[in-house]
Amino acid sequence: MTRRIELRNGEVWTIHPSFVMPHMTGFTADVAKILQLRKWSVPYEVLADLFGRDANYWYRLETQFGRKSIVATTIKTVPVPVHLLADEHHEKINGEKTYMATVVAEGCVLGAEVSPTASKEDLQKAYGVFKGEALAVEPEYAPSTVNTDGWNGTMGAWSALFVGITLIRCFLHAWLRIRDRSKNWKTLFFEIGERVWEVYYSDTRRMMSQRIRRLRDWATKKLSGVVLEKVLDLCDKKSEWDLWYDHEEAYYNE
Repeated sequence: MTRRIELRNGEVWTIHPSFVMPHMTGFTADVAKILQLRKWSVPYEVLADLFGRDANYWYRLETQFGRKSIVATTIKTVPVPVHLLADEHHEKINGEKTYMATVVAEGCVLGAEVSPTASKEDLQKAYGVFKGEALAVEPEYAPSTVNTDGWNGTMGAWSALFVGITLIRCFLHAWLRIRDRSKNWKTLFFEIGERVWEVYYSDTRRMMSQRIRRLRDWATKKLSGVVLEKVLDLCDKKSEWDLWYDHEEAYYNE
């Protein structure tokens, strides 16, 4: 059984429970694990042979996921968040590497669209789906900030989609680039981490500047090779870390 509700503005909505697939085509628990096999490109005909129904049934179940507006489904009575996080999840579709352009905020997924490549043009189209859905809910919608890992394609896509948006670079990704290259520095590994994160926990812009200078001086004397290169790269991005203090509600790490 389903319920229908009438809003004060006269709109009527049908309420479907989460344990039922769209259009009442099946129970979620019955088909969820079966559809996971599509990740490894198992043909629809094989799914039909193993689990019944026909190939078109399983095809329709999969394609239904892209028909709903994620923003319109999740945002009803509150404004669309203006501080966002965006990243691309690497995934394979029919054996081909793709990128899932994902937008989240306030503990909720707001966008998830497939991009065939990580280029600015393709990512702009993929993240553009979120923009279109957000504008349909809130016609004057304009996000203030978006936190990304710093990939040029991602940053270029968001700059093109929302003129004036502030791009916040994820500090965690900067640390991960250092961490992955300093694992062999056993005697200094934890000290490197402490000094890097000391920068992140600066209370003021001035404090951050001081800690970055100290980090640069220490790294120049103690480190070498690619580890030194990545630490200095973090220090060189001081102007980007400074943006945090102008947008206290923005996300700093993905």
